[in-house]
Amino acid sequence: MSLTAAASGFVVVLLSVQVSDVLCVTVIQGQYGWGVTYSSTEICASKGSTVDMSCTYRYPFWKNDLKTEIKERFWFTKLSGNQPLDMKADSDYQDRVEYSCSEKSCSLRIRDLRESDSAEYKFRFITNQPGGRYTGEPGVTLRVTDLQVKVSTSTLSPWKYLECHSSCRLPDRSSYIWYKNGQKIPSQTSSTYSFYALQVQVTRITVHQSDTEAELKCHSSCSPAARLSYVWFKNGQKVTGVETSSFKGRVYPGDIICCALKGHENYGSPPVFSTRRSLTRFSSMISSLDSHCDT
Repeated sequence: MSLTAAASGFVVVLLSVQVSDVLCVTVIQGQYGWGVTYSSTEICASKGSTVDMSCTYRYPFWKNDLKTEIKERFWFTKLSGNQPLDMKADSDYQDRVEYSCSEKSCSLRIRDLRESDSAEYKFRFITNQPGGRYTGEPGVTLRVTDLQVKVSTSTLSPWKYLECHSSCRLPDRSSYIWYKNGQKIPSQTSSTYSFYALQVQVTRITVHQSDTEAELKCHSSCSPAARLSYVWFKNGQKVTGVETSSFKGRVYPGDIICCALKGHENYGSPPVFSTRRSLTRFSSMISSLDSHCDT
């Protein structure tokens, strides 16, 4: 699943959902005993999700003193040599298409939807009768859209709020996966996510032969108006006697430092680590609830 939308290092993925009930409008196409009934004529789905389309079909049991038998049945959206191209033979849908058909019904499932899948899908069946082939027209119109992440903040809080939006009307049971810097955020399956927007800034460093003298600042991009108390951590241990946004001290190669708001230590900043000559952000190891700042 690749359905993605990025915002400040965050990516959200919509889990596979059946969305064939987005618009349940029964439409019957047919004549003289032949026909196709689609359960929906318009479907909107999100990129990366799974969509189901279904129909029932009918045909004369006997015609021309011949019992009618089904020879072929398939879904298509393209023509090849002026003939409908079975989606299972279409390279654009390779390994993503599945049929589930019975005597008088047939459903289509498309996995890992792409925006290029936006098209009109039709069901066709062919019988043993002379000229006994039928296509349900018009078919089912599918529109595939991507997810968008909306970011909102408050001047009274260091929280950032993310909300995943889709131009499609998705089912209430839809589930989401959130990622931060490539790491899956556990236990986050709703369309919203909130986090503390803290970051350690290096304001000054003085490199000595055996250590580094550093001045750091715990910065919030949300610019909180209230006076806040901070907690600093060095190598996973709380630094005592410091509750301001500034930290001054000596650090040694390999030291890891991060900050958090007092009372919310599990929502700490991305850590920085000390090398011989600098302090570097540990961005590749950030997770949603930074264990580096746990007490």
